[in-house]
Amino acid sequence: MNVGTVTVDGTTFSVVMNEKIHKILIGTPPTGHPLDPSQKAQVLAEKVRAWVEQGEVFSYPFEISGTPFQRAIYEAVQKIPKGRVTTYKGVAEKIGSRAFRAVGQALHSNPVPFLVPCHRVIGSDRSLTGFGGGVDLKRTILEKEGVEFEGKKVKKIYILEKF
Repeated sequence: MNVGTVTVDGTTFSVVMNEKIHKILIGTPPTGHPLDPSQKAQVLAEKVRAWVEQGEVFSYPFEISGTPFQRAIYEAVQKIPKGRVTTYKGVAEKIGSRAFRAVGQALHSNPVPFLVPCHRVIGSDRSLTGFGGGVDLKRTILEKEGVEFEGKKVKKIYILEKF
C-alpha cells in the first residue's frame, strides 16, 4: 500500500492506495500495514487539500466494500452534486428504506470521504451532524463547495428533497 499525506489547518488527511484509493483518512495517520510514500498518492492527497481549501472536487477510482445496504448508500450519496446537500432521511428514501439512523451509521464507516461525499448529508432539521473530521470541517468543506448557512443550519435552497 502507498500513502500520501497533507495537513490543512492542523488536520491530517491521508490517501491510502494501490492502483485504486483504498481509504482517505481524516485526522488519524494510517496504521496497520506497511505504507510506502508514493508520488501518485501524494498528488491525490494534494487534491484532497484543494477540495478542503477551495472546493475543487476530483474523482479517482476507489475500492469500496461493505454490506449491500452500505454499498447502496455509498452509490446514492455519490449522486449528490457539489453545492447541494440532502438529509439522512433523503438518502434512506432514495434507496427504498426507512432506516435513517442506519444511513448515518453506514456513512460513519465510509472509507473514502470526499469521493463518497458524506459531508453532503445533513440532519432533517438542516443542522450539520457527524463527520469524521468534525462538524466544523464539514461546514468549511460545504462552504467551499458553495453551500450557504443561516446560523448553524444549511439554507433550505441548497437541500435536495429528491435526487
